[in-house]
Amino acid sequence: MDEHLPTLRMIALRSNSAVSAALNAIRAIQIDAPIARRRAAKAATLALSDTSASWTEDERTDIIAIIGHDTGELRTEITQFRTSKAEKLQIIAAAKAAGMNQSNFIRSRLGLEEE
Repeated sequence: MDEHLPTLRMIALRSNSAVSAALNAIRAIQIDAPIARRRAAKAATLALSDTSASWTEDERTDIIAIIGHDTGELRTEITQFRTSKAEKLQIIAAAKAAGMNQSNFIRSRLGLEEE
């Protein structure tokens, strides 16, 4: 994510709507926080929708690259399903044994791209 720092700095300087989100993303990247990718994507999305900021085509491409980093698409949807307590504990244990969080474990079992 370090490669996105210059773009995030540019966003912080030129987008009133995204300055706070960009600074939060920069801090998250600098400390290698797990939430860094999500914060950077939020800043980029806000920057692109900021009507008071103008971006060149190259700048817009750099901002879009932040949003599409790794997965190509932000995961914005939440799927809930019912399980028994025992089933939930089995999912948690299996995910932990695989070294994954529950979301990535379920995605891997379904054959979906891992985050």
